[in-house]
Amino acid sequence: MPMDADGVPIHVGETCYDKRTGEPFEVSSVEWNNICWSAWSKPETRHIYSEVTHVKPRTVEDVLRELVGEYQYSSGPGYDAECIAKYAAELRMRDAE
Repeated sequence: MPMDADGVPIHVGETCYDKRTGEPFEVSSVEWNNICWSAWSKPETRHIYSEVTHVKPRTVEDVLRELVGEYQYSSGPGYDAECIAKYAAELRMRDAE
């Protein structure tokens, strides 16, 4: 069974992260070429399993950490409200899940 760089099995439909490109991708297929496993994403991009990890879902702590980081550099009342609204919306969506 194909495994990611951390030894976690990878399945079609999962979201993974390519450490070479720094980009997340959805696994559309897997392939064994007699040398190594590869994951494929659309549009036809090959990802080597040893360079792939599962994407860690964002936690409430991640959202709050990002909010604090962005908020401390806000430029005034209008921006403050916009910044708070952006992260509040994300937290509401998580609460609805």
